[in-house]
Amino acid sequence: MLVPKLLTAGHEVVAFDIMWFGNFLQPHAKLKVIKGDVRSIDEIPFASADAIVHSSSVTDDSCRDLDPKLTWEISCLATMQLADRAARRGIPRFIYA
Repeated sequence: MLVPKLLTAGHEVVAFDIMWFGNFLQPHAKLKVIKGDVRSIDEIPFASADAIVHSSSVTDDSCRDLDPKLTWEISCLATMQLADRAARRGIPRFIYA
């Protein structure tokens, strides 16, 4: 997992996740976990961020078939909004994984 590796490397991490499947991250002094929806761009804490690693996406074929609008909102629209907001705020690194 990426978050434990970043913490081990000494980075401060904010994990922003909808947590549909729970939160399995271990507590850590340099970790802040926020339950939120990537589609709600104004809820995402950009202050003091120097990098964003974006990994939100709907990858399950059955979900894409059941709710294509949800898939588009999370996988496409939110990605575009997040990248735009990061650029406007001068965040130097945006990684889409």
